[in-house]
Formats: sequence, structure tokens, C-alpha cells
Amino acid sequence: MAGQKSTFQFVKKAPKLNDPCKPDKDLYKKAAAIVGQVMVHFGAGYGATTAQIFATPQDYASFSELLMTSTVKHITDGTLQWDTNQPMRDQVCQAGYVHGGLAKTAAAGSPLTFQVILTTLRQVQRTMCPPGAGGGPVCDF
Repeated sequence: MAGQKSTFQFVKKAPKLNDPCKPDKDLYKKAAAIVGQVMVHFGAGYGATTAQIFATPQDYASFSELLMTSTVKHITDGTLQWDTNQPMRDQVCQAGYVHGGLAKTAAAGSPLTFQVILTTLRQVQRTMCPPGAGGGPVCDF
């Protein structure tokens, strides 16, 4: 009606709250970047060529899932200070490199299976994690 003020008012929406059931995208982006860097060092240690490294896509998926789960855990619990702790970052990358070399030797010319990856990971942990060293990104998978 002409001349009358509208009584309709816009209601301000409440701010969106983080849903505890939804994954934190920033956390997973950071973890994926770290896993990618570790995999690059693993491939360098392996002496990657154009040939397939992993026996099956499932072997790679199992390995990358193991790395991702561990990385998210260590970011969340504060033991993986990737942005600020360069010595720890160097240790993780060195472990990836050493692991790649051990895995290649253990595979003896065959593509890697998850079992070979897991066995050689335990070798890296025994070498780089002396008794009593506690947890951490390399020692506590």
C-alpha cells in the first residue's frame, strides 16, 4: 500500500560454525602437501624411472593412506611442526629417501608391494628411531 512502511525486515544470518563431523579442509590440504613431499623423496631414494614403482594401485593407495593418516595425526597432536621445525622436516624427508632405497633393494627388481613397503618402513624406524626416542613423524606410524 502506498505510503506505508514495510514491516518486513531482513534477518541477519548466524555465522556458520565449523561442523565437527566435516573434515578440516586446510588440515587435509597441508597433510596432502607434506605427503606429496615425502613421496617425492621416497621416489628419489628409489631411483624412480618411468617404470611403475608399485605393483598395483592398491599398494600405492595403502601406502599413501598410511602416510596421510599418520601425517594428519601428527599435525593434530602438534608433533609435526612442518612449517617451523626444519630439522624435523629434514629428518622426515631423509627417512622418505632412505625408505625408497631400502624398498627398491628389498623388491629386487620387482614392483613394490605394500608388504615390502611396510617391512622396509620398519627398518627405517629401527635405524632412525633409537630406543627411548619417543614418538614423532618418523618413529610413530
